Amino acid sequence: MDNSKEIWKDIQGYEGYYQVSNMGRVRSCDREIVFKDGRRRFYKGKLIRPVKTNSGYWQIRMKINEHVKHEYVHRLVAKTFIPNPDKLPEINHKDENRLNNRADNLEWIEHVANLNYGNRAKKFAISRGKKVGQFTKDGKLLHTYCSTREAGRRGYEQTSVSKCAIGKLKTYKGYVWKYI
Repeated sequence: MDNSKEIWKDIQGYEGYYQVSNMGRVRSCDREIVFKDGRRRFYKGKLIRPVKTNSGYWQIRMKINEHVKHEYVHRLVAKTFIPNPDKLPEINHKDENRLNNRADNLEWIEHVANLNYGNRAKKFAISRGKKVGQFTKDGKLLHTYCSTREAGRRGYEQTSVSKCAIGKLKTYKGYVWKYI
């Protein structure tokens, strides 16, 4: 990583305690702590090692006094380096790599656009879903979806499609649904 263009800024709400860089790294700041009994101790700042969550994102733990907060690194980078004048709710990784938290790889985005970005929907269906077929009542295949989730994005209730496919419902919206 070329750190010559790395820019560090204070994290909002943690000024003087923690900073985040445009390269997606987080560090604590040098600081002196005064204890209740008057003793003073100097703490040297250091890089914070992130933890990979089950959902595949880097997360860090920040602590001021006894208050501990966990934050996703991509959210810290975006809030600090990427303007959000339209108050968009989610952050997208342009290259679809959840571990690449560089500011130039992140963008603010709407929830629906984030769900459908790039190959994400297709990858989700392949890795998690089963193909589901939409049939007429007399058995003619009308359409195949990669998953019940995809059928849900096309205007059908995902739970109802799923219930039909596993046999809890006979039909939904006049169609028979089966896992293929």
